[in-house]
Amino acid sequence: MALSLHADPFRTMAVLNRLLRLHATSLPSYLVSARPFVGIGQRQLVECLQQMARDHEYIVDAVGRRILEQGGTPEQRFTFSMEYTDLHDLSVDYVGKEVLRKQEEFLLACQACVQDLAAHPACQSLAYEAEGMARGHLELLRELCQSIKNA
Repeated sequence: MALSLHADPFRTMAVLNRLLRLHATSLPSYLVSARPFVGIGQRQLVECLQQMARDHEYIVDAVGRRILEQGGTPEQRFTFSMEYTDLHDLSVDYVGKEVLRKQEEFLLACQACVQDLAAHPACQSLAYEAEGMARGHLELLRELCQSIKNA
């Protein structure tokens, strides 16, 4: 699929790589290997975090393929934020609140990618998909954190 006449291919690749990095280094992706303490009634939140990580992996794969299709090179070296290490051995309800806060920022970053890809509809559709997932994850996290708080 060819780039739009108005799309700057270097900018498009930069935005796609930003979307790739955002998902590859997300807090849910980190938590897959650094499992928080799980108490009674918190299993749903853990399952939500695991699903978020799987969804982020899906987006990483899809964006990477799109970058290659467009003749670009996907970023391959990622590091998680050092602040994530502060969450080791904490309860999942505390971690859930932190993921909720980060998810709000994550959604805004996805929305910025959607806007930045306006000149390239084929790539923008991928960013829309990521934004939709981020919005759904945020809503589910809010519900689960509220139910844990009320328990």
